Amino acid sequence: MLKSLWQLALNVVYPPSCCGCGHLGFYLCSRCSYQVDFLLTPIRLPTDSPLDSVSVAFHYRPPISDLIQVMKYQSVIGVAHLLGELLYFHTNYPDVELVTSVPLSREKERLRGFNQAREIARVFASQAQLPYAELLQKQASGVSSQASLTDRAARWQNIHATAFRAIPRVRAPTSVLLVDDVYTTGATLSACAKVLKAAGVQRVHALAVAHGS
Repeated sequence: MLKSLWQLALNVVYPPSCCGCGHLGFYLCSRCSYQVDFLLTPIRLPTDSPLDSVSVAFHYRPPISDLIQVMKYQSVIGVAHLLGELLYFHTNYPDVELVTSVPLSREKERLRGFNQAREIARVFASQAQLPYAELLQKQASGVSSQASLTDRAARWQNIHATAFRAIPRVRAPTSVLLVDDVYTTGATLSACAKVLKAAGVQRVHALAVAHGS
């Protein structure tokens, strides 16, 4: 309740504006919403992928790319909540036991103020009426940020320098929906899926807002 009142007060002092055109009122105005580029072609996973499926809602193009950049680099948590709603309404997702998210390093989360994947996943889970739980921790940073790497081989090599750890639980869920903001090569989601399956999860389905090139 207090969080909702605080957010309402912030919106009065600093009203949200469209990340695409700057129009006041919403993070995505009705005009810019018509420019959203939906990802209509299913992503084909390699046969040896630890992921059981992957679903992505949009291409990483304006205005979706504008929303993600504002969320991550201007630390606007309200955009993450909007993306969680968009992800729910614009994807077909499998039946799972619970929703989880890709963890962020403590340093990045401290600088940003929140983990964008967690915020997206929590809103999605609420809309889908599914439980949300933290299942993973990030133990170390890779050589470089994944977002700074454009080469597929470099992303896969870099993510192996990044250690994810499963948070101990009394019982591992049978199936989970693993949420992230951007799917590019699948390296991060695959690394997380390997850890989850080693911890006893039988099926790991990935869900992302946008497909980057």
